[in-house]
Amino acid sequence: MGVKDESKKSTADTFARYETIFAVTSVGIGITDETGRIVECNEAFTAMLGYSREELYGSKIQDFNHPEDILREEEAIFNLTEQNPQTRLEKRFSKKDGSILWADLTVSVVFQENLPPYYVGILTDITERITSRKTIEELNTHLESALRGGNMAWWELELPSGKVLFNERKATILGYRPEEFKHYTDFTNLVHPDDYNATMEAFRRHLDGSAKTYTCEYRIRNAAGEYQWFRDLGKITNQENGITTLTGIVTEITEVKRTRETMERFRAAVDNSSDQVFLIDRSSMKFVDVNDTACSALDYTREELLSLGPQDIKPYYDLQSLEEDLDKVLQDPLQTGVIETVHQSKKGKQIQVEVRLRTFKTPSKTYIIAVARDITEQKRIRNDLEAANHRFLTILQHINVGILVIDRKTREILYANPYIQSFYSDPLEQRLCTRVFGYKEDFCSRCPVFLEPESTEKGNQQFVTSEYHLPEIERTFLMQISPIRWTEAQEAALLILTDITPIKEVEQLKEEIGRITRHDLKNPLNGILGGAQLLLMDDENILTDEQEQYIRMIEESGKRMLSMIDKSMGLYKMEKGIYEVRHEEVNLENLLRNILVEHRASIDGKEINVSLERTPTSEGAEDHFIAQGEQLLCYSLFSNIIKNAIDASKENDPVRISLEAGENGWVQVSVWNREEVPEEIRQKFGKKYITWGKSRGTGLGVYSARLMTETQGGLFSWDSSKKAGTTVRVSLRQSIHP
Repeated sequence: MGVKDESKKSTADTFARYETIFAVTSVGIGITDETGRIVECNEAFTAMLGYSREELYGSKIQDFNHPEDILREEEAIFNLTEQNPQTRLEKRFSKKDGSILWADLTVSVVFQENLPPYYVGILTDITERITSRKTIEELNTHLESALRGGNMAWWELELPSGKVLFNERKATILGYRPEEFKHYTDFTNLVHPDDYNATMEAFRRHLDGSAKTYTCEYRIRNAAGEYQWFRDLGKITNQENGITTLTGIVTEITEVKRTRETMERFRAAVDNSSDQVFLIDRSSMKFVDVNDTACSALDYTREELLSLGPQDIKPYYDLQSLEEDLDKVLQDPLQTGVIETVHQSKKGKQIQVEVRLRTFKTPSKTYIIAVARDITEQKRIRNDLEAANHRFLTILQHINVGILVIDRKTREILYANPYIQSFYSDPLEQRLCTRVFGYKEDFCSRCPVFLEPESTEKGNQQFVTSEYHLPEIERTFLMQISPIRWTEAQEAALLILTDITPIKEVEQLKEEIGRITRHDLKNPLNGILGGAQLLLMDDENILTDEQEQYIRMIEESGKRMLSMIDKSMGLYKMEKGIYEVRHEEVNLENLLRNILVEHRASIDGKEINVSLERTPTSEGAEDHFIAQGEQLLCYSLFSNIIKNAIDASKENDPVRISLEAGENGWVQVSVWNREEVPEEIRQKFGKKYITWGKSRGTGLGVYSARLMTETQGGLFSWDSSKKAGTTVRVSLRQSIHP
């Protein structure tokens, strides 16, 4: 067998081993150039990021980095040197679907002579600590073709004349015509400058007898100006009459060099894998090769492991039973078997592993590739998850809250816990949600069950919270709904139903009692007012001044109480949506000035600087500030807002009232004061009975102002912060459009 055939066979066997290792490993392997551009990656790498190989090739690995990890990774890679060629860190990548991949990343830099360095990245998915069982695609066939495509040629050199004879392929391989080479210097002048001295030194060492043969590898420039690699092997074949003849064979090894570099990358990738990798000779049942991870995990040196076999690290297997299990895999050369077993280290430590087995054959051998992953932590997590799942299911079975899961595609109920099921005689599961709850346009149009999945992806989640009455069981629930993923391929909605029927009944009873009370209070109150007014009709002047003063106090108090009852009844109607607004033109500027006069005592008492500004400011613009509403409601709502701003302000603080007429048919009134709404009530500000720091506060001022605004078809909003203070805004429709 010639040198070429031996080289090709050796390379093919070695390459086949690493090709298979690369194909079956479950870790992601990516190779980039010095700029970070991806030049090679395996199937596991693409599966982890969710991109196809075509999408990844040419992309920069930096494009997939999580923003918060960019600086940390760049710093780690920047510090890689020939003395410190490897780094490892846990980091995040952004997947194609927008989700986050947590990975244990090992990066190795490989320096090449006269070529830019490249980087090998090993990714282990630690997001769920599950095994990546994807089989990577076979290595690109052009590598194997390159190994088979080596070219060889013979040559003969005569010294001291320098005359050279050669097979024409020695010239044509380089793209030259044979007649262009007559002297050996015609070749050596084309040798790469970095390789020239080493090449000539190898030649001199053979001539002076220091080396038995002339052997070297070098690059030579071809006709296109590019360099090709060659291996040269020659020796002195004749010496007489002062003439020395050397004969040799030159082999074009550019593709072999590239293949060798590729295998070195693969070897670096395999050695840095977090999995234990074993190559087993089936006939001898001995390890032929192992990676660094296997040595480290089992506390053996590589030499020690290569003297052992798989039966030596499996405490519960003897050789016969192990071979029987392996033979099951060998029955089908394409079969990949996965088993869970135990490996035992040199120190006796037992490690639970999941082993992926696959066979491959060379012309002379059958090998088994075994990739073992430590699943000790995974099994612990799995057991913890099962226990947590059991506890969670127990809670669902006994909680006094209804839980439903609905398929978003079919709208079929997938799960109903016992609590909600207890209200129905027929099973809820497999029924359509619209059959159980009915269809209400105002609610269902916002429900995640009826929304397209794309509209509820990360960053645009839709959550619905609403009261919902179920007529079939005569119960009212507070229903909270959010989208979830029920299975890997099944979009669903989670419904949490809290029975608020007793609360609604109490509220209804409370409102009814309040309504009756308000109605019943007016009769005796009218009698008190009538009596006071009769006493004041004193034509004979029999009342003293003090008596008349007390009677007028009774009359005023009665009127205020009657106004409060009327206002309470008005609020009740507004809450029920049955209040009829008496629409009229309301001059907001005049109304606000009258309110300020009413509150003058409070303003002067605290020496508050109140300003009223309007936009536009031109004369004759009064018509801009006439709103469509009800005079009494507007007076009441703005009086409440201004009073709250005054009450909240400290002495000498400013209060600004802005009146602005927009071009969109709205008039906006803004009331600002320097103080912020207390953090304790900020989330509930403007709701019923919410007050803070007022000994006699009812919590109805802002609530009633908001209710009156919305009853008149207006808009109510507010914002508050320590830096900006508090601003309350009310917008009403203009009555007259300029």
